[in-house]
Amino acid sequence: PKETDLEDVDEALQGQTKANQTLVVEKLRKVYGNGKVAVGCLDLEMYSNQIFALLGQNGAGKSTTISIISGLLTKTQGSVRILGKNHDTELDEIRKMIGVCPQTNPIYLELTVYEHMELYAKIKGRENGPEIKIEIDTILQNIDLAHKSKYMAGKLSGGQKRKLCVATALVGGSKILLLDEPSSGMDTYARRHLWEMLKEYRKDKLIILSTHYMDEA
Repeated sequence: PKETDLEDVDEALQGQTKANQTLVVEKLRKVYGNGKVAVGCLDLEMYSNQIFALLGQNGAGKSTTISIISGLLTKTQGSVRILGKNHDTELDEIRKMIGVCPQTNPIYLELTVYEHMELYAKIKGRENGPEIKIEIDTILQNIDLAHKSKYMAGKLSGGQKRKLCVATALVGGSKILLLDEPSSGMDTYARRHLWEMLKEYRKDKLIILSTHYMDEA
């Protein structure tokens, strides 16, 4: 092929890459009031259809990074862009596209598993209807919680509560999933089942998963 043809192909590939660019973090820094630097000058580019693993020991800054991206914590310096939106000025819109599974399960003991799914779907702007019911039923089936859909969350085991936390992150058509050590408290079988499920769900999504397990990463 001619050199000009190769240049055209290169430009086209670069254009596709930029169009597929889901999250850009530049010079991200977080310093707490006591002077501790939790995150220092972090640069990342992440794309849809990927599972991005943040691997590191406890205290490495994984949870802080996820909390900043989700909007739970404010950054000290740097910039974050998600699906072309500015994190500083368009955070409300960004939050509707994000599903978060934090380290501590956001579980309401008096609500059932199914009611949790409905609640988080509404938070993301989805109204009850046939489509959201199908989505909820599918997610609960895939994550092995369908048989617990009418159970009060307070009666679930630790591993099942963790599954519910992941399920609420998935519901509502989330384009970006922030999963902070999602397999914590699960047995070996449940962990591997979760990994296979996330591989299936990564289509048209960016999944950011923090872990300190090398085999999980």
